[in-house]
Amino acid sequence: MNGVDGVIDRWTEYQWKIRERAVYEDEDGDNNEGNYNATDTNEFSPVVHHLPQRALDVKTEIVGGIDITPASSSHDECIVTIVVLSVHAQRVLYTYHEAHAISEPYVPSYLAMRESGPIRRAYTNFTAHTLNPMHTPAVWLIDGNGRLHEREAGLATQVGVELGIRTVGVTKNYYPMTHFHGALSHPKLFKGLAQQLLNRRGDWIGLPGASENASANTYIGAALLTGRNATNPVFVSAGHRCSLQFALSVTYALSKHRIPLPIALADKAGRQYMREHSYHC
Repeated sequence: MNGVDGVIDRWTEYQWKIRERAVYEDEDGDNNEGNYNATDTNEFSPVVHHLPQRALDVKTEIVGGIDITPASSSHDECIVTIVVLSVHAQRVLYTYHEAHAISEPYVPSYLAMRESGPIRRAYTNFTAHTLNPMHTPAVWLIDGNGRLHEREAGLATQVGVELGIRTVGVTKNYYPMTHFHGALSHPKLFKGLAQQLLNRRGDWIGLPGASENASANTYIGAALLTGRNATNPVFVSAGHRCSLQFALSVTYALSKHRIPLPIALADKAGRQYMREHSYHC
């Protein structure tokens, strides 16, 4: 066994432990309609669901967004950007940046092992020295997958469990799970299918768990059409301490365009920070 195999074995064991600790239910009962049944999912023609109008009524006042961006061509440095905003006032309360070195290698499906450390350190510094506790977000939207992951422990889940915070994972890129079949198993095929089936803002297609897991009959994520003029969905999943229903609702409510506002603002601010500080990718 070489060194990389040993690292992957340790990471795999760690992520299964993260999965065991992750909570995919709402603690307060808000926006919780239980786990969606995934037995209606056909590998060639997924069922289209639609979020009700009440999903736009987000009771959460303060939300956060976290984005991580490579800051060098070798991808051994990154910028973590944290944004906190007031939903009803539509006002950014905090924008925070930290540069961090990345020491872990890139391995497909183990991105969380590479990026969770910088996010965790930036979050800890931000909350300790900058954030007013009165402005603590009730939920954090993270640019990355949560439960929608091979071991149901993507970046949003790992960060949520490690920090003990409520997280939602949202990404614009589709990464098929190894247990997916038919149109779900190939990004281009699924993109075409999603464009065909998702016609209205709020339409979504559930993505099922693996048959060998207890979540086999449960959606572990969803492709959601968010923006009014969007043609491609985003991929949403619970990170930690929330249900898929909540994750879909909060993403839907915070999306004027394709990407939900907390993540879009963090991404924009991070790129501006890199330009101003002469980072070159």
